[in-house]
This record gives sequence, C-alpha cells and structure tokens, in this order.
Amino acid sequence: MAVASAKERLDAHVREIVAWHFDPKTGCPFWLQRASETFDFDPVKEVGGYDDLKIFGHFEDEWLRGGPVRRWVPKGLADKAKYVFETGGSTGVPKSRVNIEDFQRDYEIFGDNLSDETFPRGADWLMLGPTGPRRLRLAIEHLAQYRGGISFFVDLDPRWVNN
Repeated sequence: MAVASAKERLDAHVREIVAWHFDPKTGCPFWLQRASETFDFDPVKEVGGYDDLKIFGHFEDEWLRGGPVRRWVPKGLADKAKYVFETGGSTGVPKSRVNIEDFQRDYEIFGDNLSDETFPRGADWLMLGPTGPRRLRLAIEHLAQYRGGISFFVDLDPRWVNN
C-alpha cells in the first residue's frame, strides 16, 4: 500500500513537472523548441507518470556543451539568480549546468536536520577545503548563513596536492 501511494505521488509530481516545463509561459527554450521541432508527440498529453519518461529517449551530453546557456533557463524562473557550473572536462569537452536555487534548497533542507548541539545556530564556521568555483564552497557558505553564521575559509586547492 505504501509503495502504491509513493508511486501515485511520484507520477503526479512527474505530470506537474512535465506540464510546467512544456508550458510556453514557464518552460525553458530548449525543451519548448524540442517539443515543437523534434518530438512527434505532446509531452503533456503523453507523459502520465514516471514510467512514461522513456518517451523522451536518452539525454545527450552534447546538449550541455556550448551555449547559449540561457536556453536552459525556464521562463518561470527568469527573474531568479542564476549560476552556471561547468565541469572540468575530464569526460571530454566541459559541460555547463544552469542552477537556480538548487544547492540552496538542498542545503537548507540538510541544515534543518543538523543538531543544534553540534552545529549551534548563529555560530560561525571554518572550512578547510577548495574555495574556487566549486559547489562545496557555495554550499558550506550558504549553509552557515542559513543557520545564522558566517563561513570563513582556508583554501585547500586539490591541485596543490598533485604538485
């Protein structure tokens, strides 16, 4: 019974996400263009749940290489701050990923579950780790701020270890 209920919630969530991403008012240019130029189906009508996502086929890495990155920004989130993370290219040409509040939400949920005893609210943090354009630094900084503190950094760039 719990599995059936979870599947129903997942399928409803998938329908909501697909409807949002393929709505001309909220969707992103990439998916709206694919729907009008490439698909021989209407995603909103054809995707009734998680199992139907296979209709889209495989996601191609190449789609994330090159620009413009704004093709990935949903119209419904156009007024939000955007971050672009680019891979280092260890699997080929670097890929870009647009990020809008993703890591903040992830870490706020995580931060709500930290013990106030071991991570007191309002306390400042010290991070020893890479501080370059990496998600780790942004995550630690946001998590400390979310819990009311300031994050101080000692840069430990992993490239130093290799030299």
